[in-house]
Amino acid sequence: MQPLVRRLLPVLAVYFGAPAAAEYPQAYLTTTGDVVVQLQALLILGPLYGGAALLIREVAVRARMGWTGVLLLAGSFGLAMTGLIDLSMFTAEYPEVEYWAELREPTLIGALGISAYTTIAWVTGHVAVSVGVPLALLHSLAPEHRGRPLLGKVGIPVVAVLGVGVALLIRGDSAGTPSAVQTWWVAVVCAVVAGVAFTRVGRAVAVVEPGVGVEPVAGAEPGVGAGVGVGVRTLPAWKIVVVVVVTKLAFDLMLPDWVFTTISAVIVVGAVVALRRLARRGLVGAREIGLIGGAVLVAGTLLGFVTPLPPGVEMAAKIGQSAVLLSVAVAITVWVAVEHRRQRRVLVG
Repeated sequence: MQPLVRRLLPVLAVYFGAPAAAEYPQAYLTTTGDVVVQLQALLILGPLYGGAALLIREVAVRARMGWTGVLLLAGSFGLAMTGLIDLSMFTAEYPEVEYWAELREPTLIGALGISAYTTIAWVTGHVAVSVGVPLALLHSLAPEHRGRPLLGKVGIPVVAVLGVGVALLIRGDSAGTPSAVQTWWVAVVCAVVAGVAFTRVGRAVAVVEPGVGVEPVAGAEPGVGAGVGVGVRTLPAWKIVVVVVVTKLAFDLMLPDWVFTTISAVIVVGAVVALRRLARRGLVGAREIGLIGGAVLVAGTLLGFVTPLPPGVEMAAKIGQSAVLLSVAVAITVWVAVEHRRQRRVLVG
């Protein structure tokens, strides 16, 4: 393991970047535009979102999982967040979001007490943004840390304890009131999803056309993103960004009814299948993973311009925050593209 001084920056980037990416781009909170309050909130949300992302990465690296395994663990976390921690899965009213009932009720499943639309939307959001974005950008922009643990014997329990502590505080303050049966079945589903990550499904994707688009890098994680694109068949950066942004916006702008909920589920499954197929063809490396992460962040900030104005928030504050975050998201995405173009020149030269 590398010295702490070399691991500290990436740890902090994920620790605080995860909650920032998860909560602020869509500009739906009553704290929108209040920079001081949002920075303070990161101190509370960091252990939960960032801690979860770091622990998921730690497990995946040590168990030599591929990105499918990472996403399955993220899915388990997403289910736990909505069903066991903030209890939004079982919350009937949420004053901070005036249109809460409009999102939840059209696809409410009475027997389970949950909404199909919001469950799919929130769990997918945690997978893609809370965990996926920070880990994808870390993987892409910090090659020296690929496949290497970031947390040691002290870091793992400290991050875990802080995360559990914050989770308990948030659960205690939640308006959701799940029954014991609901709590248990959510816990069981979380355990099953996480368990699948440790099977063959969660292992690295084998490249069937080696050397076409990805060149392995020493110390890289196995599977998707295990290299740097250097071949003639690397996907153009702009195409990756456009496809991901359009897909993410289409998913986020679906109406909360059964027809569009079904379409949302198809989009999620289709995205996973497409990513795995491209990975098998050697067309997905650290560059592509980073571009996907950056594009997801760009899509989230674009959505922030059209989400309803939160109660007590001025439109100028909302637009200002979205503009700043969009600039940051675009800059990060461009950074990924430029950095990997530089790496390709070094490798080819």
